[in-house]
Amino acid sequence: MKYFLVSLIALGIGIFIGKTAFKKNEVYAHWSIVNEYREWVQNPGEGTTQKDSGLIMYDIPVNHTPSLHFLVSEKEIEKVELIFPNVPYSPEIVKLWMKFCEENKEVIVDGLANPEYARFKTAGQQPFNCTMFYLPENGHVIEELIALIENGANQTE
Repeated sequence: MKYFLVSLIALGIGIFIGKTAFKKNEVYAHWSIVNEYREWVQNPGEGTTQKDSGLIMYDIPVNHTPSLHFLVSEKEIEKVELIFPNVPYSPEIVKLWMKFCEENKEVIVDGLANPEYARFKTAGQQPFNCTMFYLPENGHVIEELIALIENGANQTE
């Protein structure tokens, strides 16, 4: 009976350690995917120029969105969706947002602004909106972004 209890305890400890190690490896794997995408964004290489529009198209190496959501679920990063009802969507605001994200790339892991693939669009002037993924305990950077966008909108009017 004594050996049975010791074996049972050892089995429980082994399962716990195995799950913990697996979770750490899984987190590491998702960070690797996100970092691979971030590196690609900084240096996308050569794209294919479209004959019709002249736009350059790139092949994204990896879909990092599921990894972002996994990292949010593991509390490795945080996600916030910001909607600015008094700030109309404009190229100037997007450039301001992009510049801020670039300047804070050590804190901001990823972001999307007014995605073109929105399934449902409403009539009228679209407000600026963005989704931000950032490192925890850096909410002050998001507060700075909010102030910048709101002030930038006032300056472009």
